[in-house]
Amino acid sequence: VLYFEATILNEKHIMEKRIAYMRMAFDQQQQDLVDVASKSLAYRQDIIPTCQEGQCQRVIFIQRSVLSKARKCSERSVRYYPGPCTRP
Repeated sequence: VLYFEATILNEKHIMEKRIAYMRMAFDQQQQDLVDVASKSLAYRQDIIPTCQEGQCQRVIFIQRSVLSKARKCSERSVRYYPGPCTRP
């Protein structure tokens, strides 16, 4: 009977060590995930101003382009077609 109790206690001790190791590994994985998420967020925050600046430059370019073409069209329409607009 004592042999079986000793064996059971030994197995219990081994299982407790395995559980502790698994918890430690799980905690490390959780910490790694938190670190990766933090780095990802920092990276996104770093590139947001760059993206916003690029978007702003595109909008300005498009506005200037459209305004320039609109001016050219209005100059042409006044010069070449001074009458009222009619549909065919």
